[in-house]
Amino acid sequence: MKRKSYDLLFGTVAAAFLPNIFFLILFNNNRVLDELIFIHSMILVAIFSIISIGIFMLFRFITCGTEKALLALLFLWIPFWLFEAIFSFTSSISALLSRRVLLVCHAILIIILLLLLRKFNPLDKYRQDIFRVLAIVIGMFFMFNFVPALYTEIVTNVRRPSEQVYDVKVEFKVYKHLPSPDIYWLHMDGMMNFDTVHKYFGDAQEELKTELEQRGFVINDSAELIAGYTPVSTAALLSPTFYDSYLSKHLGEVASLLNSDRTVELHEIFMSDGISINRNIAPRNELYKAFMAKGYKTVIISTIGYGIQPIEYFYRFDNDDLPLLIMGDSKVPDALVGIESIVQVLTKTTSLSAIRARISSIFDSMLGRTWLQIPDYDVRIESLTMNTLGLRIEKRLYRRLLDSQKIESPRLAFVSIDITHSPFGVISVETDGVGNAPVNLNDVDKLYHVHHEYAAQVMLNTIDIILDRNPDAVLVIQGDHGIHRISTQEYMLKMGYSMPQILEMKHSVISAVRIPPQYGGLNGPVAPLNITRMLVNLFVGENYEMLSDP
Repeated sequence: MKRKSYDLLFGTVAAAFLPNIFFLILFNNNRVLDELIFIHSMILVAIFSIISIGIFMLFRFITCGTEKALLALLFLWIPFWLFEAIFSFTSSISALLSRRVLLVCHAILIIILLLLLRKFNPLDKYRQDIFRVLAIVIGMFFMFNFVPALYTEIVTNVRRPSEQVYDVKVEFKVYKHLPSPDIYWLHMDGMMNFDTVHKYFGDAQEELKTELEQRGFVINDSAELIAGYTPVSTAALLSPTFYDSYLSKHLGEVASLLNSDRTVELHEIFMSDGISINRNIAPRNELYKAFMAKGYKTVIISTIGYGIQPIEYFYRFDNDDLPLLIMGDSKVPDALVGIESIVQVLTKTTSLSAIRARISSIFDSMLGRTWLQIPDYDVRIESLTMNTLGLRIEKRLYRRLLDSQKIESPRLAFVSIDITHSPFGVISVETDGVGNAPVNLNDVDKLYHVHHEYAAQVMLNTIDIILDRNPDAVLVIQGDHGIHRISTQEYMLKMGYSMPQILEMKHSVISAVRIPPQYGGLNGPVAPLNITRMLVNLFVGENYEMLSDP
């Protein structure tokens, strides 16, 4: 009787720890990117523990055994956390196997396993030893991931300075007599500059250059941005005062590091200084704030959501059920910022992705958000995709871009296009073999260029959609980083690329600006870090000094 009590205790504790091993791995990985808040995550850890213990007790009742219940629990939680990885594999075998079908298959397998365990006892011979070792191993894995998370939180709060160590401009000189053209910023995520593509892929892109020049763009052939990953890059590009007062110094300190080391190093610096890019800097985005002071409507068309703020109109193109959200002056309550990030992480990783739209809908209802439907624009989109691959992501982008032109002018729109963002394979997977992708989706030699070419086609179509309606629009084409994922960089090292070559491709960014002649035009290329400064000075008022050597 005493042994059974100990077994039940071991099993209950292991059941509480089991789902949180995987969540804490996600937490530690994503916290480096400033996406998750510790206290919110610990609340979710408690919720997962309660749910897991409840399921464990149910399984124990069904199987008539503590050990068998824990075994069944393993087969429940592991596929739950690895759901998207499993789906990626199964969908490459059969396109008929949707997420919901996979979820049903998992449920059926769990039921079958429970019935088998109830009828048979495969653990009889070594039952006690195996069970206790398994429970101890689960506890060890939990502590292995929990202790670093707790230690980082404690150290961060101890080191946090009492005063703000950075500046962000919030008040702007506004000159009403300055022109107010519509402005579109095309965020070409992961797209490298012309010189780098020519050097490493043998493509001078003369045709693309000609097309852009005919549309009035001045190209920066060798543009660089030494930042590293999207949240930091956009902060550097879009908030000049923050860059000058704080970010430039720390970016210089990590300029020679590969992406994993750079991200961790910057994260440690930000946390010790009490800075969250997503929560402190993005909501005070200087480019948007400056033009809002001038009376502009602000728009974002993206899959990345609320990281680039403040916005009034948000077009989301990773989900057809949630196309348009009008935010106005609304703001996500601070208490829910971290929870929203957790929801996004979970629905991109676990079985919850099968009901992602429903979860998003519930969360939006909690925040008082209302998503609006938009027209399909089928005829126009079909004409645009006659000479392109016409992938789903491309059509979604055009649909939202066409609809955004109904928004009152003047407007400032941020349009995110991430076709060239590794890991690659979207072209091969979605077009049944176009691009001939090998198994390794980090294979930059074979995969980057075909994605770059497709992104260039989509970029030109995007530009034409804008100029067809608004030939006087100001346009910016700007990348945030080149090839930067650590798995891709590790692959490149194995392929014989040197560190200077990898860093050159990491810092390389496409950059071009179109200022029509009636607004003064351009005499030459503009450095990426000067683009926001120039736009604000030209169309809002003299608020920034230009960097002489960015």
